[in-house]
Amino acid sequence: MKKLLFIICLYLFFLIYLPQSGLAGEPITYSAAENLKAENPAKAAALFNKYVKENPMAADAARAKYQEGILYEALGDYYKAYKAYQHIIENFPLYPNQDDLLDRQYRIGNYYLMIAKQSSGSFIGKIINPHQKRAIEIFKQVVENAPFTKIGAKAQYRLGYAYMETKQYLEAVTEFQIVIEKYPGSGYIDDAVYGLANSYFLLVQGPEYDQFSTEKALEYFNRYASEFPHGKNNADAQVKINKLKQNLAKGLFLIGEFYEKNKRYEAALIYYNEVESLFPDSYYSEKSRSKRPVLEGIVEALMPYKEIMRNYEDCIMLYYSIKVKDPRFPWEFWKKDPLTPKERKRLEWAEQLVKAAKSHKKEAEQLFKTEEKIKSFELKIRSLKDDIQHYKTQLKREEAVYEQLQNGVVSDEKQASEDSKIQDGLKRLQRKQRIKIRRLRKKIKSKEKEIIKLTAQFEQKQADFNANKQEYYAKRDALIEKAQKLRVEVDLLVAGSDEFALTDINDITLSDKKIKWKKANLKQTQQKKEEKPEVLRRLADEAAKEKKIIIPYENQLRGGSFDYWWKVLVGEKERVKTPSDAIQLYLK
Repeated sequence: MKKLLFIICLYLFFLIYLPQSGLAGEPITYSAAENLKAENPAKAAALFNKYVKENPMAADAARAKYQEGILYEALGDYYKAYKAYQHIIENFPLYPNQDDLLDRQYRIGNYYLMIAKQSSGSFIGKIINPHQKRAIEIFKQVVENAPFTKIGAKAQYRLGYAYMETKQYLEAVTEFQIVIEKYPGSGYIDDAVYGLANSYFLLVQGPEYDQFSTEKALEYFNRYASEFPHGKNNADAQVKINKLKQNLAKGLFLIGEFYEKNKRYEAALIYYNEVESLFPDSYYSEKSRSKRPVLEGIVEALMPYKEIMRNYEDCIMLYYSIKVKDPRFPWEFWKKDPLTPKERKRLEWAEQLVKAAKSHKKEAEQLFKTEEKIKSFELKIRSLKDDIQHYKTQLKREEAVYEQLQNGVVSDEKQASEDSKIQDGLKRLQRKQRIKIRRLRKKIKSKEKEIIKLTAQFEQKQADFNANKQEYYAKRDALIEKAQKLRVEVDLLVAGSDEFALTDINDITLSDKKIKWKKANLKQTQQKKEEKPEVLRRLADEAAKEKKIIIPYENQLRGGSFDYWWKVLVGEKERVKTPSDAIQLYLK
């Protein structure tokens, strides 16, 4: 019963109240909505919308929808305004003022793009930003509404720009490419080329990754610089071109380093040469140039051993080409031998050649490692010296910037002295610059320490090699001679000959005797060099006690200083009374 009473009351409410309010019962007219524009624009917009829904074929339906869009724009509900204009374009293609509708849609898209950029700085804006999607949706619709028109070209460019701002760089590349291809006569070609180059630039991941994006970015930045030399973004394009060249040079250099670490020195040389030829002014070109002579020395040292390595590979292939004819396992010796006596003889001889070639290969690797280790130290030292030079150049630049900041060099000095914010900003920059300079100095010091350590090791290895040079070269020449004999045997077997040049395998077998490396004692030679300065220090101490003078250490180390200073301090030529006298004598 209660439910029935509630339904009756609700029916009476709709029957009595709604007709009086004008929202139901009475038909909605254009003039009724027009009269509410000034008094209640939100209600007027809703009435215009309802009027068009109820009278879609009315003569003033398009005008009503246009008024709805204008009202929503005034109220700040731009998305509803865009939808109202889109309704006119889709349902009233003969509407006379289509350009105005497209222009309004374009401006609404620009508004959402601007809001998206402003809100993207906040944390919530980065996670939830519907304005970006709406800007992209509107620009897409404008391009679809008016392809191959001036407004379409503008919207197409802004669509690419919107994708770039939302970090959808691949989509931005596609849209900027459409501007270049479909709208070559528009005034947006320079911006589209720069946007395309910038999108590829932002896709660059680093020299360790694929360099397709780097190459494309460099291509379009170069195109922008050549076609638009006075463009507004030309300075930025030049800076990015230099960065991209450094990135490409570093990528090639890292590939060369990879081959170098894996002891593929010829391949490493190819990439280092490519860095030098393509990017001659880059830092990595200088590093490649310093590495090249050492690597060429390693390749030259490797050349005699290449034939030995090839012998081993050919012997293995030859052995298995004959062995394949005998499918028996070792425990199946009782089965009939499928090989003829001549083939059996060739197989046994090939087996012996494999053992000899293996011992040749092992010996060649050991001999080559001896020279390779020395060269590797030289490579590391050269690389570190290049790094130090690079850091020192960088340090000079940073120190110059720091001096400018200390002097307070800004665009308006009077304003800088008056405005405390500028001074605070300068102090912050000075602190950051000091940190940069400190880090660079630390890097230089650590590299210098490493060079000292590596130089000592390099000198020791070089001295050891020089002490055993004759024995080393004798061993190498003997190995090469035996490898040449082995090559003759391999060639005969490959040719199918049953006769062999050697009768005894011992003629090409290496002896078990190894080189007994004599270690050069660099410490003894260093001690001998330091004996005289030690004596001079003692004499200098005694002289300092008696005459209150100090002999600089540099003076103690000059040629023939021991005999000279002994006579000056102890003997008949005692002429040193003050430190200035000692300096004058040293200069003479």
